[in-house]
This record gives sequence, structure tokens and C-alpha cells, in this order.
Amino acid sequence: MKQIMEKVKSTKILAIIGIILAILGTLIPYAKIDLWRTTKSFSLIQESKGWFILAISIIQVLICLHNVIEKYIPKLYANKVGEIIKKNQKVSIIPTIIILIITILEYNKVSGFVTLQLGFYLLILSCISMLLYPFIYKNNQ
Repeated sequence: MKQIMEKVKSTKILAIIGIILAILGTLIPYAKIDLWRTTKSFSLIQESKGWFILAISIIQVLICLHNVIEKYIPKLYANKVGEIIKKNQKVSIIPTIIILIITILEYNKVSGFVTLQLGFYLLILSCISMLLYPFIYKNNQ
């Protein structure tokens, strides 16, 4: 267990897992509606919220993996925002909170005949992973 925690602290695995789960959470069915013998599943990618979450996931990649991306595209981080990202990984909490708010609002919107599907739970796990990442990750530079 100690080896696993050391690996989590020294790598950006929580960030990568969180980003992948957010992307999958928008693509996989989010909820299922049962109404008069008719069943319909829907995913968030079918709405603008899903595309917004995908865009936020790309922003998360740019924030969390800045040291890798900067090697190939150094001009991307050559501004004030890039300096903030390089100094403090806790900036990644902002997009995560936006994803969490969208997930909670969508959860409150679907009630009654609706059962939550895997997409919802993947988004919740994504938010947990991404909220833990900046507090657990220790940069070894």
C-alpha cells in the first residue's frame, strides 16, 4: 500500500485518471428514462453540457500536464496564465469544480422516472480524483 501511495504522490496518475473518467462520463450513458414501457438512455455528449465538459477536460490536460506539453509547445505557457499554472497545481481545482457543478445540476434536473447510469458515477469519480490530485501530488523537481 505504501508503494502505491508513493507512486500516486510522485506521478500525475490521479490527474490522468480524472481526465479520462470525465471524458468517458460524457460519452457513456448518463441516465435512463423509463416511461410507459419505453426506455431511453442519454449521455451528456448529446447536449451542450457534454461538449463543455470535454472542453474543460482539455483545459485540465493543459493545466495538469503542463511540464510535458511545454517541452513541445513552449509559447503556450509564455504568458501570465502559464506562469500561474507552473507555480501552483491547485489551479486545476477550478475546472474540476465547474464539472462538479454541472454534474450536480444535471442530477437535480433528472428525477422521478430517471435512473442514473455509469456516466454519472464516472463524472463523480473524476471530480474526486481531480480534487485529490493537487493536494496529493508532490513535484520532485
